[in-house]
Amino acid sequence: MHKTIPRPLHSVKYKMLAMLTGTLVPMAVFILCYNIYMLNFVKDKVAQSGAATLNLYCREFGMQLEQIENEMTDTLVSDNNFKTLAYTAAPTPEEAHFLTYDLCQKYKSRISRMNTISACMIYSGKNDLLRSIYGAGLTGVELKESLENYFKDLLAEGKSVIKNSWTCHIQDGQAFLYRVAGYQDTYEICVIRLADAPLLQDMKTGSSERILFYSGEDAAPAALTGADFIDENGIELKGGEGEYVTGKRSKYLVIPAKLEGTDISMAYLMEYNGLVGQLSQTQIVLLVISVMIMSVLPVAYFYMKRLFFTPMSMLEDTMEAIKAGNMDAPLQAEYKDREFIQINDTFTGMLEQIKELRIETYERELETKNVILHYYQKQIRPHFYLNCLKSLFGLAQKRDFAAIQENILSLSDHLRYMLRNDHPAVDLSDELAYVRNYVRLQQMNAKYPPECEIESDPGLAAFQIPPISILTFVENSVRYYRGNDSGLNIRIRICRFSDGTESMVNISVYDNGAGFSAEELKELNSLKSSPFFEEHIGIYNVIQRFNLFYGEERVVFAFSSDYGAKVDILIREGQDLGGKTDAASHRG
Repeated sequence: MHKTIPRPLHSVKYKMLAMLTGTLVPMAVFILCYNIYMLNFVKDKVAQSGAATLNLYCREFGMQLEQIENEMTDTLVSDNNFKTLAYTAAPTPEEAHFLTYDLCQKYKSRISRMNTISACMIYSGKNDLLRSIYGAGLTGVELKESLENYFKDLLAEGKSVIKNSWTCHIQDGQAFLYRVAGYQDTYEICVIRLADAPLLQDMKTGSSERILFYSGEDAAPAALTGADFIDENGIELKGGEGEYVTGKRSKYLVIPAKLEGTDISMAYLMEYNGLVGQLSQTQIVLLVISVMIMSVLPVAYFYMKRLFFTPMSMLEDTMEAIKAGNMDAPLQAEYKDREFIQINDTFTGMLEQIKELRIETYERELETKNVILHYYQKQIRPHFYLNCLKSLFGLAQKRDFAAIQENILSLSDHLRYMLRNDHPAVDLSDELAYVRNYVRLQQMNAKYPPECEIESDPGLAAFQIPPISILTFVENSVRYYRGNDSGLNIRIRICRFSDGTESMVNISVYDNGAGFSAEELKELNSLKSSPFFEEHIGIYNVIQRFNLFYGEERVVFAFSSDYGAKVDILIREGQDLGGKTDAASHRG
């Protein structure tokens, strides 16, 4: 019968889940995407605001540096004292002293006008003379001397060490920015201590914003100002461009920028409270709503699963178990809703009716099998009776009355056995006794008296088999024996063995006769009804009775012809519904 498998889209559970998710998910996704957009938008705006502030300071500081450079250029070009000092081939110490003194007075005026400048110096290489003027913020004799010695040593090396830009120098742990300009071995130097830069002073202590200078733009950046603040908050300076968030104690948004005309950079630091901290109250409310909607989804699914999906799955599991043949599959009794309770009661009633119908059908099939089994047993008896009468007729012709008497007694035992055993199965021990009695009859009457050796596991004495089954194969050995020097030898071996997973009983009957031909073996091992079995009704009869009694799936017949005819019957043992073994469950 064609089986239609419903597609998943036709599942009621799928449709309900799709309806639930189709309603809530788009709304939640929209609000979530909007909030993500707003978070990124706010972050970009904060970064843009910080970058604008930093650019403002960079331009202001750059303008101050440019103004200082213009003052220095004006001195080089217009100041007569500087030109006299530079172009005089060998000024006397007195001349050099007066000339540099006048220049220092001019530098003093420059420092008073430009509070960015920390010191101005004039150097004459011809006289090995360096004079300097310091701003009010730069104090300390040792620091001043070390700065003067550094620049004297630097300028003594000549014009090749002078850069055409502002250069950073660390002296006694303090960062300085200096600019050198001059000619003819005469130079003026302008020095700025970065910690005294006016724009840094605008950032008051405790402010959430900071601006600092740092060196090493590309690799291993080092703070030139605010080093204590950097260490205290665990801030990591990075080279390159682009803002980033860093800090261990507190998070800071860092925006770097290169200071044009120098070899240093500036960084704007703003305390960073996270993206949510930058949102407005309305935006925070929308974010909370989106999170709540996303949280409702699993709660709603859990509720639907408990209310609908789980009862449906329980019904499906029960139906699958029944489809697989388990009619005792229990229906769950945990339903709380009226509709599922009604379905459960209706299904339980239907299941009970199906079980009753199956029992009735099984009993009818069993009755039919018993009728067929008795029919096959009735087929055996006339065939055996004719053989026995033929044997008695032969003894009567010989007038061997003693043998006739013994034969009749043995035959009466056979008749008694057959007449009282109208059941579909007998004990193995009774069948073997019946075989011994038959062999004794043949030994008294046959031209070639057979010898029969029986080996049977004592534990199988009560094992149930169809009656007159082993005898059929013994009788065939006697009937088709053609005689030889050794005589007919029949061996019956019965044992139980296990392959580790199941137990089996093996019944073997074999002789030393001519055996089966190749054509006969082909027909016998096919186990199919054919003209061959119509001629060998006894063997076919035994096969059918074993199949009816045990079931075809539990019985295997194997015919071979190694040193004569051999028949192996393998019976797979099992448990009936009451837990009894085959030997017990089929008795009586």
